[in-house]
Amino acid sequence: MKPPTRRTSFLCGRLAARTLKLQAIQGSRRVAARDPPQPDLRALNLRLALYQPDMPPNLGAAIRVAACFAAPLEIIEPCGFLLTDPALKRVAMDYAGKAEIVRRASWAAFLAAPERAEGRLILFTTQAEHALDAFVFAPGDTLLFGRESAGAPPEVHEAAAARVRIPVRARSLNLAVSTGVALFEARRQLGWPAATD
Repeated sequence: MKPPTRRTSFLCGRLAARTLKLQAIQGSRRVAARDPPQPDLRALNLRLALYQPDMPPNLGAAIRVAACFAAPLEIIEPCGFLLTDPALKRVAMDYAGKAEIVRRASWAAFLAAPERAEGRLILFTTQAEHALDAFVFAPGDTLLFGRESAGAPPEVHEAAAARVRIPVRARSLNLAVSTGVALFEARRQLGWPAATD
């Protein structure tokens, strides 16, 4: 084996220097790519509201969605079932204790609540002007969903600051699935909850 020449030593030195420089750049990119500190998402006051839900399993699943995305859930009564329904408890499981749930006795009570002064009322409906993928959420927004059987009545449409639809190829998604899709997009824009479990 021949001893290294000056040229070979020079090239090996440059290659080593470039390798170290590249590693330093990649290391800084890794640091920059780390998630930023998580905000307190309850301070953002993003809320979920269900107008007179009809089906216990959907409400139970929405409770799980609200707990997972750190969004208080407002239930606007009357519901189409008793809130003590075993099906509701079965679907919500232990998430009910992790979700912030507020019951509103009526639509009027919901509108009179102090939370309405904090932000916009965003109604999700198949009759909406705005598609979810083009809509911009803001802290304080309340994401409102109508009944499974009949949607939202005219007075609810009139009270909404904006109406949003989830673009799908069929008529519509299940209520519980819709709440998850909507909260996912809102959290994608506003920030993610820190993992607690």
